[in-house]
Amino acid sequence: MFVPGVEPVDAVRAAELLGWPGLVVGPVHFGGVRFLASIEVDEVEHERRQGAGIGPVVDRSRLNGHDGLRPPARLIGCLVRERNHVTAVRQASLLAGYASRAVLVDANSDVVATTVDAAMLDQGVVHVEQGLLLGAGPRVAGARFNAREWELLETVYAAWLEGAVTSTP
Repeated sequence: MFVPGVEPVDAVRAAELLGWPGLVVGPVHFGGVRFLASIEVDEVEHERRQGAGIGPVVDRSRLNGHDGLRPPARLIGCLVRERNHVTAVRQASLLAGYASRAVLVDANSDVVATTVDAAMLDQGVVHVEQGLLLGAGPRVAGARFNAREWELLETVYAAWLEGAVTSTP
């Protein structure tokens, strides 16, 4: 298990049910939040970086210093799993400006409370046994690309490079 209570097969299945294409990587740690990410890697940028010996640039202050550098991945969705549903929904909400979000629950979760709270915040809910309970809404409208988001994309790219890929859905 790479996130407590989440088997890789559950994360990949959740991404499939949510309609998130791409790879599922994780855990990703960013801004105090631990989550699994559904991403698409920019193969051209990845190959260019490999050839130039440039890996993930996770220091925001260094991102502007690389001419021609562009984000190496696209974040499609974030899947959060915590023992406490309030914590999971709160952490997922912190990612609203970057991507679609969902909470993964199981038989030990308060499914009704999680679904109600998630619905108010346009988050999806996937139950490991029962499947999709609530579809995930899109990234919050009006959020603009900034240095913090670029740092997040570099962080998920780093997770992918570290081999923390569960599978392709």
